[in-house]
Amino acid sequence: MVMKVSDGIFCVLRHGVKLEIYSEPGKLNVQMVGDFLAKAMEHFKHHRDVLKTDRYKGKPFCQTFSGRGRKAARLATMQLTCPEILTAALWTDAVISAYTTVNTVEQMVEGLAMWREAVARDGQSPFTREVVGVLDKPGGDLKGMEMMLKDQIVHDLEQGFYKPGEVVDVLEAAKAQARHS
Repeated sequence: MVMKVSDGIFCVLRHGVKLEIYSEPGKLNVQMVGDFLAKAMEHFKHHRDVLKTDRYKGKPFCQTFSGRGRKAARLATMQLTCPEILTAALWTDAVISAYTTVNTVEQMVEGLAMWREAVARDGQSPFTREVVGVLDKPGGDLKGMEMMLKDQIVHDLEQGFYKPGEVVDVLEAAKAQARHS
């Protein structure tokens, strides 16, 4: 059986890491992306903490999701790549940041009614209102994920929580920001 592939989803994460997702239309959800990123997080944390890998020169981290049964069709392929050779610590930083954002979208999907009420109030973020608006549409969880991943990098750069090529101590960055406020 040949998989009809959507155009794909391509997100640039921290440190130039690229998340590429190819799937059969309608077969992938944000929870599957979260599962993929959780496995990637384990992989890169193992390289960073156990193997003490400095420069990670392994192949792209890739996983294929298939249906169940003897004639299981491939539902999606996801991979993380980077044009640069990064340290295991930078890979870990990129994946943890992406996982945190994707997990937030998962929670938004699960509590969509509450989120609709929250963004309807005056003074709420127009961006969050826009994300919540796409979540209940077909494929909206993935669209919302893309929007949130792109916004997170911009937000983290502005707040000093992300500096390309560095692992930032977020607690120290928050303290520094509070001192200058």
